[in-house]
Amino acid sequence: MHNIDLFTTITIVIVLGIFFAVLFYAYRNTVLNIIKEHQNEIKSLEKKCDAAEKKANDMERRMNAWEKNAITDELTDLHSRKFFLECYRHNFLTARRKKHDLQIIYLDIDNTKLVNDNLGHKKGDELLKGFAELLKRTYRESDIIGRLGGDEFGILMSETTKKQAEEVTKRFLMAIKKEQKFDEFRPLGFSASVGIVSFDSNEPEKDLIHAADLEMYKIKKNKARVQ
Repeated sequence: MHNIDLFTTITIVIVLGIFFAVLFYAYRNTVLNIIKEHQNEIKSLEKKCDAAEKKANDMERRMNAWEKNAITDELTDLHSRKFFLECYRHNFLTARRKKHDLQIIYLDIDNTKLVNDNLGHKKGDELLKGFAELLKRTYRESDIIGRLGGDEFGILMSETTKKQAEEVTKRFLMAIKKEQKFDEFRPLGFSASVGIVSFDSNEPEKDLIHAADLEMYKIKKNKARVQ
C-alpha cells in the first residue's frame, strides 16, 4: 500500500514536472515571439525614422539652396538684385529715421560686349567673377555689394561719408589697373565707370540707385567722347 502511494506520488510529481516544463517552454516561446515581434516593430520604426530624418535633411538642403539662390547671384556669388534692393530700402529708411550717412555706388564695366564678341562668353564670365572678387576684397565686410544687371554692380555704404566712399572707390579703380588677371581685357577697352550718390535728409525723397546710375552714365558718356 505504501509502495503504491509512493509510486503514485512520484508519478504525480513527474507528470506535474513535465506539465510545468511544457508550460514553461510554451510560455518562454510565447515571450520570445512577442519580444521578436517588438524587435521587428522597433527596427521598422527605426527605418521609418531614418527615412523621415533623411527626407527632412534633404528638404533642409533644398530650402538652404533655395534661400541662397534667392539672395545670391549665381555667377559672381554677390548679392542678387532683389536682395540688394531690399537692403537698400531698409538702409534708406534707417538713414532717414536716424539721419545717418548713406552712400550708393553704381559701377558698370566698360566694353564687356567687346570682350564677349572677341574672346567669348566664358572669358566674359571670368571678367565678371574677377571684378566681383576685387569688389569684395576692396570694400568693407559691412558694405552690401550686389550684381544689379549683366555688367552693373551696386554698393551700399551705411554710416559713411561721401569722401570715405570716394576714397575706397578710388582704391578700387587703382586696383583694377594693377590686377594682372585683367591684362588680357585691357586691349579691348576694359575699365569701369562709377557713380556715387549720397543720401541727404534735407533733400526731397528720391531713388538714390537711379540717381547713382545716372551719375555713372555721365562718366561713361564722357569717356566715350574722349575716346
